Amino acid sequence: MSKAMILMALCALAQAAWAEPADTSAWQKTAAVELQGPPDRGLARIDLPGEVFDASSSGVTDVRLLDDGGAWAPHVLRPGRTAAHEESTRENARLLNATFDPDAALSRVTADFGKKILKNEIFIDSSGDNFRRRVLIEASADGETWQVLRQGGWLFRIPGLFDKQRIDLPANDFRYLRISVFNGQDDKGKIDITRVSARNSRAVEPDLAPVPIQQTTLNPREQDAPQDGANDKQTVILLDCGLQNLPIARIALAFDDKNFARAYTIRGRNKVTDDIVEPVEGGGVRRRTVAAPWNFVAAGMIHRFTAAGDVDQSLEVPLMPSQGHYRFLRIEIANGDNAPLTFTGATVQRLKVFVLFQAKSGRQYRLLVGNAAAVTPEYDLEHYADKLAKEGFTEARLGALSDNPQYHKKERPAPWSERYKVLLWGVLIAVGLALLILIAMRLKRLPSVDDNQ
Repeated sequence: MSKAMILMALCALAQAAWAEPADTSAWQKTAAVELQGPPDRGLARIDLPGEVFDASSSGVTDVRLLDDGGAWAPHVLRPGRTAAHEESTRENARLLNATFDPDAALSRVTADFGKKILKNEIFIDSSGDNFRRRVLIEASADGETWQVLRQGGWLFRIPGLFDKQRIDLPANDFRYLRISVFNGQDDKGKIDITRVSARNSRAVEPDLAPVPIQQTTLNPREQDAPQDGANDKQTVILLDCGLQNLPIARIALAFDDKNFARAYTIRGRNKVTDDIVEPVEGGGVRRRTVAAPWNFVAAGMIHRFTAAGDVDQSLEVPLMPSQGHYRFLRIEIANGDNAPLTFTGATVQRLKVFVLFQAKSGRQYRLLVGNAAAVTPEYDLEHYADKLAKEGFTEARLGALSDNPQYHKKERPAPWSERYKVLLWGVLIAVGLALLILIAMRLKRLPSVDDNQ
C-alpha cells in the first residue's frame, strides 16, 4: 500500500471520528432554536430567557448548541450592556469669589469653565464628613446676569458608606455656574468648596429584562435570619423572583415618605433549604435538611430629599453580575431611631445574556443546558465574534425547555465500604481468627511453670 493511500485512510478515519455525534447525555434540558430570519448577518443571537438560568447550575457556562447533524455548534456568551449612561470626560472649573453669608448660613463660589460646555451633571466636592447639605445652582453666560438652574439639589456624605457629590442639571452650555451650599444641621461656619467639575451624560438603554416578582414579604417571621442581619431597628423586605441563578442587575424600591436617608444591606440565595450529607459513627451517612445561608450582595444608602418643590432621590440599587446570581433577595433597611418607611413596592431587573453563533442556511439548532460538570468551551469564534457582531445579528428565540431524552443521570457510587460490606466483614473476621490462632500458638511455646522449677 502506497504512502498516499495510507495518508488518505488516516484522514478518512480522523474525519469519521470528528463527525461522530456529540454526547449530550449529561445535559438535562433542551430547547429548539428558532431563527427569526435568514442567517445573512454576521451572527445569530439568542436572548436567553430566565428559564435557562433556572435550569443551569453554573451561570449558563453549561449552555451548548447542537446542530441537526449531531455536532456541537461553536458559540460565545456575551452579557448585555449594564450602564444606563454614556459618559463624557469631566471638565474642571476654575473657582472664583468664594464667600460665606452667615445670615443665610451658606457658602458660595463661582465656577468658570472657561467657555461654553454642554453639561447635564455637576460634581461638587466640599469639606467635612457626615453631612446633608442643600445646594442652589444659578447659571450665567456673562458672569453678571444670573438665573436659577436648580434649587433642590443635595450633597450627602457618610464616611465609608456613601458620598453623593453629583447633582443632575437641565442640559445647558452656560460658561458660569454660581453654587450656593447651605449649612447642614451640624455645620458651623464656612464650608470649603474645593472642586467643581461637570460632564454631559447621554442616556443609553441598558440590556436589562424585567423580573416578575412572585412574592413580596414585609418583615417576615424568620427562623433563619442571618446573625448579623437581625435586629429590631430595621425593615426587612423579602423578594421571591421565581427562578434561580438570575443575574440581578437592578433593584428599585418605592416608599411614600418625602424625606429620608437610610442604609441598606442586600443578601441573596437560591434555595430556602439545603440537603446535606454527613458521615455517622460506625459507617454510613445521615441526610439532613438545613436552612440555606444568605450571601452578602451589596450595601449602600437610599434617600429622598424634598425641598423648594424639587426632589433629589436615589432609590435604585445597581448591581454587577459578579455580585451573585439569585432567586431570593433579602433587603434590610436600617431605621435607627426613626419610624419605619412606608414601603409600597419593588421592581427587579436582570442582565440580559446573549448566545452568539454563526448560523448556517438550512441548518436547525437546539440548545442544551443543565450540566453541572460542564466547563466553558473554547472556540475560535471567541476571538473574532465581536468583529462579526458589527455586521449585525439575525435574531433567534428559544422554544419551550423540555427534558433531554438523551439525558442519563450518573448515579453517584456508594462508598467502597457500603458496596463491599460482606467482603469487608469477611476479611475482618478472617484477620481476627488469624490473630487468635497466632496468639494460641505463641502461648503453647511458652515454657510452663513446672519446667522452670
